[in-house]
Amino acid sequence: EYPKILFIDDEKGLRLGTEKLLKKKRFDVVCAENGEKGIQLGTQFEFDVVLIDLNMPDINGLSVLKQLISLKPNTVYFIVTAYGSYESAIEATRLGAYNYFLKPFTPQELLHQIEKGLKHRKLLIESLELKKEREKNLTTIAHEKSRLNTIIEAISSGVMLINKERKLVYYNKACLQKLNFDELIFEEEIIEK
Repeated sequence: EYPKILFIDDEKGLRLGTEKLLKKKRFDVVCAENGEKGIQLGTQFEFDVVLIDLNMPDINGLSVLKQLISLKPNTVYFIVTAYGSYESAIEATRLGAYNYFLKPFTPQELLHQIEKGLKHRKLLIESLELKKEREKNLTTIAHEKSRLNTIIEAISSGVMLINKERKLVYYNKACLQKLNFDELIFEEEIIEK
């Protein structure tokens, strides 16, 4: 499956040229001619990379970025600007854009930025999968521990576990009843010894 890229820019010539270049490099490319269409496509489909023009007539690129990133936080976003307005580009990275680059850009620069973005996206996805796996494992361990505790508590003949250092590490109420001990007195005697 080829990486999916969304390019949002109001300049028709740049859109068509970029689309042609990226398709030639075996990317799955979708273009939007304005911010509204970009938001619609960006929320409807899953993209690996989204390139957003900073200055568009309907909605500015930062607003598009904010809306898309809130719904699709694991997509990698780039801001593309024709102006040397570094303040806006820096603001975009603060809002969550991976990076920005200036127009006019060379095909090599565009491809280099996209490759970097795709590597970053891969790390984001792997990190998310590891987090999910860890949470699943912790839930399983908690469930098993709970089941084990229920089984041990249900053993009517009593259970007492002592470690290698001859310290008491676990006991159940049935054990105390068999030994005719009150739980609080038993705890105190163990601490004193």
